[in-house]
Amino acid sequence: MQNSRHKLMIFLLASSLLMSACNALSNSTPGPQIPGLAQTLAAETMTVQQNSRLEVEFQSQKPAFQEPMIAYEYLATSTPSATGTPVPMLTPYFSNSQVGPVKKCDNAAVFVKDVTVPDYETFKKGQRFIKTWLFRNSGSCTWTPDYAIVFVWGDQMNGETPKTIGQTIAPGQSIEVSTELQAPNEPGQYQGSWSFQDADGQQFGTGAEASQFFWVAIIVPGKLDWGKEGGCKIGG
Repeated sequence: MQNSRHKLMIFLLASSLLMSACNALSNSTPGPQIPGLAQTLAAETMTVQQNSRLEVEFQSQKPAFQEPMIAYEYLATSTPSATGTPVPMLTPYFSNSQVGPVKKCDNAAVFVKDVTVPDYETFKKGQRFIKTWLFRNSGSCTWTPDYAIVFVWGDQMNGETPKTIGQTIAPGQSIEVSTELQAPNEPGQYQGSWSFQDADGQQFGTGAEASQFFWVAIIVPGKLDWGKEGGCKIGG
């Protein structure tokens, strides 16, 4: 019986202490407040909301990216590829100043024989003579009277250059071409090479590729002279 009383007293004491603690908490005075804290939080909240709205508007107004179109200028055409996608191609353009005259035929000649003055014929000093060659027109061009022979290298021997042929020679026809020359005034062996020239000034020769020259070769005789220095020279 005495134990029951002790337990009841302990329970009542604990309940009293618990109720006192609850009253103390409910009647406590709130701590000090920071001035302007509520206004600052409200302003920052509005700023964040405005920035979010502007970002949404900017993203909605920003134009979509478009790849630049490549412009192909003059004479552009489209050639279908294997997959069917057009591929731009540029057609080359050439003006008249870039392209030379179109060659419609080929010039060529065949040397037949020396009509006069075979190789290494002798002539006196200063003697004039006429050299004549026989040629055949082996090309596809017709030689006009303006075609000529021209001196190329060696000893010209006072020959006229260019020397026109003065005739019209069709392909396959032959012509004798002559020029007047003069033997040099010093003894020795002399040779001059010549070629043909068409009306446009283009040179051509003989042979398979029309690239060989024809020539005249003569000798002006004289005696050998052993000079004072022991050298050998040709003297008159």
